[in-house]
Amino acid sequence: MSVRSVRAANAVAWLLAPAILAALIAMNPLNRPTYLMGDFRAFYCAGSVIAQNANPYLEEPLRGCEREAGPPAEPRFLAPVALPAPLPPYALLLFVPFALLPFPVAAALYGALMIAAMVAATVLFARITGAPSMLLNVVFAAITATVTYYVGQPVPLVFLALAAAALFARNGCWTAAGACAVAASIEPHVALPAIAAMLVMLPRTRVPIIAGGLVLALAGVLAVGLPTSIAYVRDVVPAHALANAYEWQFSLTSVLTSVGVAAPLAIRAGELMFAVMVTAGILVARRLRAMTGDAAVLVIVPPAFAVFGGVHVHFQQLAVAFPAIVYVLVRYPHVRTLAASGLAFAMILWNVSGS
Repeated sequence: MSVRSVRAANAVAWLLAPAILAALIAMNPLNRPTYLMGDFRAFYCAGSVIAQNANPYLEEPLRGCEREAGPPAEPRFLAPVALPAPLPPYALLLFVPFALLPFPVAAALYGALMIAAMVAATVLFARITGAPSMLLNVVFAAITATVTYYVGQPVPLVFLALAAAALFARNGCWTAAGACAVAASIEPHVALPAIAAMLVMLPRTRVPIIAGGLVLALAGVLAVGLPTSIAYVRDVVPAHALANAYEWQFSLTSVLTSVGVAAPLAIRAGELMFAVMVTAGILVARRLRAMTGDAAVLVIVPPAFAVFGGVHVHFQQLAVAFPAIVYVLVRYPHVRTLAASGLAFAMILWNVSGS
C-alpha cells in the first residue's frame, strides 16, 4: 500500500467509532424518547444528589432527577423507576461537576471527554501492544460506540488509567503506575485484578496503591458520609449482584440463573469463578513477564481473565481483554490464528444483536 493509502486507512479507523455513534443517533432521533446517554443520566443525577448532601443510592431524589433532567427524553418504561448508579462513592464524585450544568450540556461535554479518553487509551495501548493504532481502533470501535459512547458508560476512563498504569510499569515508574491502577477502580471489579497482580508482583507499587486507595475511600466518606459509605458495601453491592443475576449479561452468575439455578448459589459461583480467573490471570502474567521482561503484562493480562465469568460483566467491560489478546497476537505467531479468532468472537455485539 502507498503512504497515502495507509494514512487514509488510519483516518477511517479513527473515525469508525464516531461514525457508528452518529448512525445510532440518526436511527434513534432526539425528538422522541431515546436511551442516548441513558446510563450517564443516572450518574449525572447521582452527582446532583451528592451536591444536595443526599444519598445517591436511594430511589428518591434520584428518580425525580432522572425524570426531570431534560432532553433527550428517557424511554417511557423507565419513567416509573430510578435507574441506579451503583458506582462507589468516590467514583460518583466525578459526576458532581457535570451535575452543576444543564443535562444536555453536561451530556455533550461528558461525551467529548469519553471520546478524548478513548483516543488517548488507544494511543497508549498501541505503544504497549506493539500493534498499529488502526488495528486497535477497529477492535474497539463497535463496543466503544454502542455501549460506551451511546449510553454514557465511564469505561474509557478505566481503559486510559489501565493503559497509563501499564506503560508506567514498563518504564519502572512505580508510583505513577500504582496511582493509575487505583484511578481505574472507577469500576472496581475491572481494576482489582490488575491491582492484585501489582501488589503481588511489583512490591514498589504497594505503598502508592494503598495510599491511593485510602485517599479514594476518604473522598467517598467526605462526599456521602460514613453511614452511606458503609451502606454501599453492606447493601448496595449485594443488591447490585442480585439485580444482575436476573439480567442477561456475560457473567457466570447470569448464565446460571438463566438455566434455573437459585440466585444466591449463582452469585457464590460467580464470586468463586472471579477469584479463580484473577488467580489464573496473575499466574499467566507472571509467566509472560518472565518471558518478555515487560512489567506491563501484569496490568493488562489479569483483567483480561477476570472479565470472563464472575458475577457482573457487561459487554463494554469485555473490551478490557482486547489489549492482552492483541499483545499475544503480535508477539507469538504460532498462536496468532487462535488469538485472532478469539478476538473476533469477543468483538461481536452479542447483546446488542439480541436486542
